[in-house]
Amino acid sequence: MTLTHLFVLPASPRPSARWLACLLLALPLLASAAPAPTAASAAEMAQLQYELERDPAALNRFRNVLVRMNEAQMAQAITNTGNSHFTWMYPMILRAQDFPVLAGQYIPQMSVMAVRGDQLVPIPFQVDEFDERGLIFIPGVQTPGIFNPGGLIKRERKTDGVQGRFDNADELVFMFRDAGLREATAAEIAGTRGKLLARVELRRDGLATRYAYVMQWVTRRSTADYVRVDIRRGVAQTTMADIEWNPDSMAMLRKIAPRVGPSNGKNIVDGVYGEVSTGLMQKDLRFSLNTTDNIRLQPVGVKDGPVRAVMLMKIRIFYMGMPVFHDYLNVALFEQGASLLARVRLDSLDAAKYFINLIKEPRIEASIDFANLDGAESRWHVVNDADGRAIVDGKMSPIEETMNATRLPGDWLWMDSKRGWQFFFSNNFAFENGGMLDSFLDGMDVKMVYEDDPAATREGERIPGAGPRFGVRTAGMPTIVNSLLTSFRGIDLSGLSGVEDLMDQLILLDDKNKLPRLNQNINFVHQKLFDEGKIKTVDDIADLLVKDINRLGFKPDDKVKIANLARRTQQRAGSVDNFRIGEALRAAREIAADEGYDFNKLQYAMLDNTLWFPDQVGAGGPAAFDREVRNPPVAIVTPP
Repeated sequence: MTLTHLFVLPASPRPSARWLACLLLALPLLASAAPAPTAASAAEMAQLQYELERDPAALNRFRNVLVRMNEAQMAQAITNTGNSHFTWMYPMILRAQDFPVLAGQYIPQMSVMAVRGDQLVPIPFQVDEFDERGLIFIPGVQTPGIFNPGGLIKRERKTDGVQGRFDNADELVFMFRDAGLREATAAEIAGTRGKLLARVELRRDGLATRYAYVMQWVTRRSTADYVRVDIRRGVAQTTMADIEWNPDSMAMLRKIAPRVGPSNGKNIVDGVYGEVSTGLMQKDLRFSLNTTDNIRLQPVGVKDGPVRAVMLMKIRIFYMGMPVFHDYLNVALFEQGASLLARVRLDSLDAAKYFINLIKEPRIEASIDFANLDGAESRWHVVNDADGRAIVDGKMSPIEETMNATRLPGDWLWMDSKRGWQFFFSNNFAFENGGMLDSFLDGMDVKMVYEDDPAATREGERIPGAGPRFGVRTAGMPTIVNSLLTSFRGIDLSGLSGVEDLMDQLILLDDKNKLPRLNQNINFVHQKLFDEGKIKTVDDIADLLVKDINRLGFKPDDKVKIANLARRTQQRAGSVDNFRIGEALRAAREIAADEGYDFNKLQYAMLDNTLWFPDQVGAGGPAAFDREVRNPPVAIVTPP
């Protein structure tokens, strides 16, 4: 066990709970572009292409054309802009910490421009600030602690850094497709009457380099707005979809309808379902909690920009009408995607350890129930090479039965609606099939859910049956998670200033021999892997850890550094059969000091999981699309 054991696992202490959040909150973008049986005219397509090259806001002006575009025309329009199906909908996210040349700038004075057509013009962008907990900062919105669910003691968190300044975990966001294919000339930049802060070069293998310019004092703004949210009314609208939900809980969807194509205005999903069956305080006294009666996902604030709307979501669990648990999440809606913005947060472990102590031997199910998708095709990574096809026809084929019995889905899940939009989930949870953290799931049974059956109903359904239903079922809780969070009981996590403080506290506890259960459980996993022939030496353990690290959403150079640290730590302090967490963390601190690596940077690690809704995944299929997702465009930022 090294740094990754400690700080990747707590970031996902309840894989099924994160699945629940991802599935329940990411649905609103399912209504991506849908084709019509008739096509737009050649003249209309030429005019749309001309306008798209010059103005990112053109899509909204050509609503009548989008409604009639068929799948081939949509694909051609994307190709003609120099994009792949992935980069067309991909948002560039630049964190201040990663780009010192921009850090410290006064946010209201910042703008982003690019050459579109033959002019340097403003493109849609936004700067999102985050608080000390990694949550989206929304002035005036309180986030009371878990022991104060009613908010009797108001607590408005401060920004992580200086409010109004682009610093630390703050993010500058704009669409890859909106950057220009030509560099701006010195005369064009001078003509803006602003100051050039930085030149941004976007590189993506197989595509032409794009360019954007971060400016100061340029007051002009793009009129494009790809997503709009009103949490008081419970409505959202993107270029492609209309969404409505109960304002008290986004889990209770009222409407998801495409704004383009033949199903324009028609709901395309039945809903979502989440249930937790658990012992409350003790395992023998069991209760059932569900998203209809007991589990609420309520947006309490939103930072609504032109590129994405980041909602601060409050997860609340009620028992007998009384709130017993709550925590907060970031959920972002994009034009063709929805993301759970997970950040490594120390005080989120307070909520995790409270939740673990509250529930006993939980059984959890989270699922998406589609409707009216006859003929749609589905596939998961781990069964991609299996014989047969998973077609929505009301019957479970052999491959569908295999999907339904799969333990983990692998790197991706995919569905082609055959209606001009596709569903794609690139699995960034830190569990490589057969990896080290996968082994740490011992004590939890995980099964994927796939149902294609008109007789398979759920409570609260509006359209009976599964047509199809995607999801996950889990039972139990990993013993490692229980022992790790139990170890945190003696630590005031909210009082720690960074990851290195937590490491120091754990080293101190282990020196006092107060972590025997945690060490024993880790050694038990090592022994099991040894007995199964998966490891023989500490180098083998390091290899498994690096596989897990490579799944995470770190910058490529940070990923290499962390993997190297994990390997060197395991080699210096690790042991196959006599592991001690304190020794490993002490070695990690020493190695990091030698290499000049700051562990506190892990607080800004992005462990996002995103549901994408492309028009199609392209000729290479879902596996090729997944490679694009895992190797997104890279931003190179240079001063003037």
